[in-house]
Amino acid sequence: MVKASDVRAILTAVLMIGLVAVAGLRGTIPAATATHYREITVDTNTATGAFNRALFSVTGYAQLKVSAQPIAQDTYAMLHPAGTQQRIETMIDQTSPEPGTFYPDRMFRFVDNTDDAYFREVTGKGMEPVLLLAYNTPWLTRTGALNEPPTDPQAWADIASKVIEHYNGDGSDPNYKLRVKYVEIWNEPNLDQFWSGTDEQYFELFRVVARTIHARFPGVMVGGPVYSPGAPGYYEYGQRFVDAVGEEMDFFVYHSYGDSVAKIRSDIELWRDYIASHTSHHHPKLMVTESEQFITDDAAKLQYMLDRQFALLDYADTLLGWHQFCLYEYREGWYTFGLIHGDGSVFPGNYWPYWLFRDASGRTLRVTASSPSGGAGPEHYVATRSEDGRKINLVYWRPQSASGDQVTRFSFVLPRDGVRRVFTASLLLGDTQGVVDAEAVEGTARRFNYTLRLPPGAAVSLTLDDAARASAPWLGLTSTAGEVPLHGTFEVTATLLNSTPDPISGEIGLRGLPPNWTVMAVSGNPRFANLETGDSTSVTWSVKADTVTDGPLAFYAQVALGDGRSTHSIPVRVQVLRPVRIVPVPDYTYFAPGETRQFTLRLTNALSTPIDGTVALEGPASWSPSAPQALSLDAHQTREYAFTLTAPVDAALGTATAYARVTLGGDTYTRPISLVVKQYDPNRPSTIVDLSPYYNGDGFSYDSNPGDGDLDYSGFLLPADTFPGNQRVRYMGVLFQTPDVADGARNEVAVDGQTVSVPAGSYKALAMLVNATNGDRSGTVKLTYAGGEREAVPLQVSDWCAGAHYGEEAVIWFDHRHSPSGDAQPPCGIYYTEVPVDPGRTLQAVSFPSEPNLHLFALSGVGP
Repeated sequence: MVKASDVRAILTAVLMIGLVAVAGLRGTIPAATATHYREITVDTNTATGAFNRALFSVTGYAQLKVSAQPIAQDTYAMLHPAGTQQRIETMIDQTSPEPGTFYPDRMFRFVDNTDDAYFREVTGKGMEPVLLLAYNTPWLTRTGALNEPPTDPQAWADIASKVIEHYNGDGSDPNYKLRVKYVEIWNEPNLDQFWSGTDEQYFELFRVVARTIHARFPGVMVGGPVYSPGAPGYYEYGQRFVDAVGEEMDFFVYHSYGDSVAKIRSDIELWRDYIASHTSHHHPKLMVTESEQFITDDAAKLQYMLDRQFALLDYADTLLGWHQFCLYEYREGWYTFGLIHGDGSVFPGNYWPYWLFRDASGRTLRVTASSPSGGAGPEHYVATRSEDGRKINLVYWRPQSASGDQVTRFSFVLPRDGVRRVFTASLLLGDTQGVVDAEAVEGTARRFNYTLRLPPGAAVSLTLDDAARASAPWLGLTSTAGEVPLHGTFEVTATLLNSTPDPISGEIGLRGLPPNWTVMAVSGNPRFANLETGDSTSVTWSVKADTVTDGPLAFYAQVALGDGRSTHSIPVRVQVLRPVRIVPVPDYTYFAPGETRQFTLRLTNALSTPIDGTVALEGPASWSPSAPQALSLDAHQTREYAFTLTAPVDAALGTATAYARVTLGGDTYTRPISLVVKQYDPNRPSTIVDLSPYYNGDGFSYDSNPGDGDLDYSGFLLPADTFPGNQRVRYMGVLFQTPDVADGARNEVAVDGQTVSVPAGSYKALAMLVNATNGDRSGTVKLTYAGGEREAVPLQVSDWCAGAHYGEEAVIWFDHRHSPSGDAQPPCGIYYTEVPVDPGRTLQAVSFPSEPNLHLFALSGVGP
């Protein structure tokens, strides 16, 4: 146990010593060649303006809510999101799928909003909703594609008005309330995949919607053009938008990706000045609803984020909000966005800077700084006091470009309000992230001083909060390894700091580790008693990873206090390395009761030594797989093993899971295979149509070469690794010839008016494996019969990443897609669909529409 008095003695002693180790979480602070001195004084009685907490907004709470584990909500709550904004994707097609319909429970993407539960949850957490109104609805399109301009802009505006009215009421009603204040019109309309019309059509839609909303809903602010920096000429696009509809616009919205802090500053100033000089908005407002800089080094990213956030504070009067993309982990190519993983662990470079500002809110305070001795270099700081006056906070950062260590005395002139407070010091430095000190401050105190020695790159948050609200101690957790081999050992250390005003007793333990892993305390005592404010205690465990898991494993420390309360650390991750890579082909498929299907298990030895064991396919209970096989792989060798699996004739309809299982010695490794059980004839009469002369595109790529091809004309592709390429495979009982998905092979028909010859015969239907890109697609298929007779039949196909909603079956599905730089989200797939054929006539050919965003992978005649 470390006493608070010992900690403060160490913190004072840093004035005279070169290397300091401070109580677990504090880590080590190395000496520098020069020491500078500085005094920062915060006058808590003099406010200078409002603090713009909306500059710390993060998109994607809906995804976190529905996809993450519950503990991830706790990790988010530690950011204190009250006062930030939350962008809510409001889908017009879900809100009004048919004329005259309005479904408020369906309006938000990802989440169920029954009884306005999601909206109330967002506002209940103190977040300001920003409604993104997008995209089109089928009944206002010509072809059903949701990226089309509305055929009737006023009808689209009326739907948008109903959304606002649902929450605010009618503007003429005495009970009108401004629950929704901000709306965006469409998302990234300068990209073809989101807007297929002209720029002028978008400007006209914006004009109609803005005028409609302004006429009916006082105080609601309408923003656009929500442009993407990923399209050429985006500056010119924004300028033409301002020139066309700048008077109707209440705030200018755009997205910022890959920008330096200097460019962020220049863009803000560019748009502020351009709008002021080209419209009557002399003090224009801006909002950025997606932003990210692609830095993978956590230390460098943390410094960038601090630099950016302090820069944004310089424009707090111009910016209505700044949204980081995104809260919940999301992978696009080589880069993974996010602040929080689904298991509650964090992206350090993104999360911790926002966490440092968690207590900044209310009114900004006057700060005075003495002249630094010796030219210490740049520094940034902001001080705030909550609206109720009880919480005082100072965030201070010395950029990496500063010179030498700086001894800084922070002096708070306290309010004469008699409030007893708890002081906490939070530190970001190297591997140290967390609360490092605490102290009770009596209500009679008039000044509080705190001294730290800070090297370049260090950032601190110093908070004095009402003792009555300081109910939970700080618990941090660190691990010596992010990756371990199977049966490898690593150590984890939990450090508890009492940041409450009263002594605490209890016990610290680890949660989330597999029960068969070996865990042993090697230092410290998990039990503690009468830990005073500012005192800390640490426990270190040795952990042996005795099994592997699918993906990284998150675990956390938890403290159970003697009074029944408990709190936990932010989870940390460890990855147990597998000696063998298992790729089931396919890893998702349909089954009919009684059907037998074939699987290939592709195994790769990840070790530099041979491995021997067994490989098996295991089905759900009462399913019948073929027998296990002996496995033998040389170093880094890849081999394929063939299996069959038969569903029982009484198999329950719905979803099920099979497993590819490899056993090496006493260790077992598995990969799940998703099964969908549907009722259909598993052996329908089928005639394969040879598409090889018609293939004109490459829509697949392997993990080893993810950029091979381009399905959607933006570089995204289907994953080939788990697709049964160049095989005869039945889907929904129809036999198809799947295309070759080898690198460089053409394997899809981007339909553009082709006429495909069909083996002459009598058929009930033509079955297809198809998908659409850049939105849903539709057209007319023309059937040619013997004698030259022709028949036109409609074809509608869902977007490859949106799920089937035209009656298709998603018989081939992947949990990701590919971009040139690697795996990307969202999940996507290929659909089974049919068009009817007259069985009384002889079909000879089929002609497809001119729609290159409709992709055909396989074709077969069904029947008679």
